[in-house]
Amino acid sequence: MSSIRLKFDAPKWIALVLALGGCVWAVILSVVTVVSLFDMSMWGGAFYFLCGYAVFFWWISRWRRIPSRRTAVIWWLGSFAVNIFFFCFLGFPFHDKGNRGFDWAIIGWWSFASIASLVALVFEIVLDRKVYDV
Repeated sequence: MSSIRLKFDAPKWIALVLALGGCVWAVILSVVTVVSLFDMSMWGGAFYFLCGYAVFFWWISRWRRIPSRRTAVIWWLGSFAVNIFFFCFLGFPFHDKGNRGFDWAIIGWWSFASIASLVALVFEIVLDRKVYDV
């Protein structure tokens, strides 16, 4: 399989951008996550929010180091899956409630994070890691 050669680690910088944006959403959604942990009827939501936090910590980890290709692909797939789930199942219901400013921020973030995760996944698969290995 042919590889693309870059002088920098593109997924690392994508992970940094996602981690910085994720900090904002981690703080905003922390209250909802903690409340949902204590209400059994909301445990499904808590599960997905906790998956979101796992992905958030993955972004930080990916920015700090270069994992094996297999690990990176699995985590970027997870990042894409979590963000596309939030976008499809949580973003659109917010849009129907009439909270125009907040709902567009949510939809915008989750669509950006989904696309960025997919781009990083493609880069992890096709980039030649020997060029930027530290």
